[in-house]
Amino acid sequence: MNIVFDPEKRQALAYVDNKVVGCCEYEEVGNTWNIIHTEVDLEYRGKKLARSLVLCVLSHARENGYQIVSDCPYGKKILESEEKEKNE
Repeated sequence: MNIVFDPEKRQALAYVDNKVVGCCEYEEVGNTWNIIHTEVDLEYRGKKLARSLVLCVLSHARENGYQIVSDCPYGKKILESEEKEKNE
């Protein structure tokens, strides 16, 4: 499995054998990235792939000085979890 960040398309993609099996899309508004959609093919769910995709976008946002929020319910859950861990 390989996760690739594509800033031009504003997404992180997960590949298995050169096939896209998951994505995390975001939009850029000013100095903020907003995760708008996270999806993983049914056969790859339960393997923490969606989490890895969200964390990939989060990592690139932080590296580039952007704040990050999520309108995507799953993305929001992961961001809140990361913030909680960071504050413990």
